[in-house]
Amino acid sequence: MRKAALLAAIAVVGLVGSPAGAQVTLTLDASSVTGVAPGSTVSFSGTLFNPFAWSMTVVDAGGLSSLPFGAIPAVALLGTSIAPGASVHTAMFDVVVPMGTAAGTYTGNFGFVLGPPAGSTASPSLPFAGFQVGVATVPEPGTVALLAGGLAGLGVTTLRRRRAR
Repeated sequence: MRKAALLAAIAVVGLVGSPAGAQVTLTLDASSVTGVAPGSTVSFSGTLFNPFAWSMTVVDAGGLSSLPFGAIPAVALLGTSIAPGASVHTAMFDVVVPMGTAAGTYTGNFGFVLGPPAGSTASPSLPFAGFQVGVATVPEPGTVALLAGGLAGLGVTTLRRRRAR
């Protein structure tokens, strides 16, 4: 909740001191993943690009979404400094899909708060990227057992008919 309030407050403040509306950008390598089984973890990687003439440091991260599960930031990325005009390509965040999650496509946003150098009058930058996770339907074990029993019964019936001829 604290992260959501922090991200919203920074979004409202704007980009005072940013050159011509420049913004650090977050680009995911793949923003949509399908066929994810409940109980799995999906990792998203991507690139953060700093267009400013000063370094920016990753100070916080979080997701704003209606997902029934959360997005976990890559801990190694927090505290990373991005040089002027440079980019960082790395693991960004993981999405853990708990067991029992209903099949369907879930959409969310994930973002970072990047702070300017200490003493700077520039505002923090807030790059966000949208993502989708498609959770697959996984049959219940009882359904699989019932199907296997039915197929075995058909096989036995067919074999008896062939031998009877």
